[in-house]
Amino acid sequence: MKKRLVSFIFATFLCNLPVQAESLDTLIDMKNHWAKETIEWALSSEIVKGYADHRFRPDQTVTESEFAVMLLRSFPEAGMIEGQDPNGDWFTPYYQLATQFRLPLQGNVKDPIMRKEVAQLITATQGFNYDTDGSIVFLLESGISKGRSDRSIQGFDPDGRLTRAEAIQFIRNLADHRMNGELKKRPTQQQINKDTWKYQDLIRITAMGDSLTFGLFLNEKPLEPSKIAFPYLMSDHARVENFGVTGSTSKDLLDAIQTMQYQTAIKHSNLITITIGSNDLIDASSQLIKGFQKDPSYQPSQDELEELLKEARKRAEGIKGNLQAAIKEIRKHSNSPIVLFNLYNPFPNVSALQYLHNLNEKVIMPANEAIKTLEDPLSGIFVADAHGEFEGKQLSFVRVWSYDFHPTEDGQKALAKSALEVLGADLEPLGKSKGS
Repeated sequence: MKKRLVSFIFATFLCNLPVQAESLDTLIDMKNHWAKETIEWALSSEIVKGYADHRFRPDQTVTESEFAVMLLRSFPEAGMIEGQDPNGDWFTPYYQLATQFRLPLQGNVKDPIMRKEVAQLITATQGFNYDTDGSIVFLLESGISKGRSDRSIQGFDPDGRLTRAEAIQFIRNLADHRMNGELKKRPTQQQINKDTWKYQDLIRITAMGDSLTFGLFLNEKPLEPSKIAFPYLMSDHARVENFGVTGSTSKDLLDAIQTMQYQTAIKHSNLITITIGSNDLIDASSQLIKGFQKDPSYQPSQDELEELLKEARKRAEGIKGNLQAAIKEIRKHSNSPIVLFNLYNPFPNVSALQYLHNLNEKVIMPANEAIKTLEDPLSGIFVADAHGEFEGKQLSFVRVWSYDFHPTEDGQKALAKSALEVLGADLEPLGKSKGS
């Protein structure tokens, strides 16, 4: 009886040891599994093994040591491992390799690894030292993950466990994106560049406001924000949540900030930008705009001008009040820097448009003065001088030739430049072209 019991225990032990599987055909639990093709790739690449009982157990959770070994086997540096240490565990040589490259392993070889730990480990193999959220964002933005429920930090399920099939899919995605050609050394804290835009944490920009943020008329897909809108030009290491809404006023913005979608984005941001106010003023001067559209030589009466400027001052106070309330709401969720943009004059100061240029200067001046009063660098609130950046350059920076007030691609670069300047950040990203 005792002999049979020992035999049974020994047989069970053997069935739970990973062994090399020659092909997927020998594994009896993979016939209809969603990861069948990916696992076959991993088996043929000798990244993973099946079990002696002819099962792969694709839905079994993996430990840190199991995932680390799979991941490192997918890199050519795994060839540096000379052999198994007879006095060590089966994973010891891989942990030694991971130490050489400063990969963030915790040494917890028994408990299932969490998905957020997987994100940091994968990101570290690419030579980055991001925090948990930054690592998840990196995987989502680089296409390594689509998230468990959606492409968001919460949708990634940071505290969830990882199955063997999911582990292999992560590694396959790395290979498909050609990101496993070289194992890169994770930088130490001392090596991390402290520059604003090269900080260890991935830059997450929440861009809010109107059509300037959206990048109207700069995208072939008019319902999607343009990737050459200024928020995307501020850093090559940024993930942008673009909440630009065409036609949005300061009151619309204040209402939107109080929604869960905005608040979630704000909470996970380390920079917030706001372009707002132009539509408040356009609405106030709609009758004059219609007059100019009918007759370019149209000039309003003195009474109309006084009424317009009075309304502009009133609207400026409204913009200021709404922005103050918006900032207060933002500060409930984030202490990240906020960049407000003042308003530029879209009309060039040339003979045919000189009257409109001078009139618009008077219209936007109260709003710009109101926005300037909100600047408080000690509290992380900055005002980017879009007005100064655009003045004298409207023919290049504004779509004047299309009878439109919105920025050209060069105008969007100028907006990005004005924001980076007020933050005192590196302007190098602006030298690189961006596609729409």
